[in-house]
Amino acid sequence: MAIGTTAALVASLAVSAVSAGASYMQAEAQKEAQEDYNEQLRDEALRQYTELSKDEAEVIQEGYKQSMQAQREYMQARSAVELQSAATGTYGQSIDLAMEDLATGLGQRFGDITSQRERQLDNIDTQAINIQSSVAKQTDYTITPPSFYQGAMSGLSTFQSTYGTFQGAAKASREGAKAK
Repeated sequence: MAIGTTAALVASLAVSAVSAGASYMQAEAQKEAQEDYNEQLRDEALRQYTELSKDEAEVIQEGYKQSMQAQREYMQARSAVELQSAATGTYGQSIDLAMEDLATGLGQRFGDITSQRERQLDNIDTQAINIQSSVAKQTDYTITPPSFYQGAMSGLSTFQSTYGTFQGAAKASREGAKAK
């Protein structure tokens, strides 16, 4: 084998090694970029869940305030009816009916407050499910770690191909020299 052929083979091997190293580094960079992206998705989901938790606490607190307000108003109305009946000396069925109406109104108001709170909480639950679904769809679970072995095998294949080419060229050169 001629010195030029040997040098070319060594150069080919060096290029294959550099190519394999570059492929490995590129795959490593892609893996890190995908992991960073997945982490950003998780962080954003956590931020959104935190906001939903605050919203949920506000809905519950508002429902509690509305219930307490309704109960206060009921007690004030009941006291007014009792005071008026005592002042006028009215007792009996008419007062009982007025008290029942007040209690029915309070029950309906509590029902409305509860229904509103449940709708708002259901909306928050739906938002949480949508966040989870969105993150699951966007997250890439197919991160393949770089393989130095695959890069080396690719370089070896290139080397073998180049070696075969130079072998053929060297053989043709020898046969041409013999023919002269």
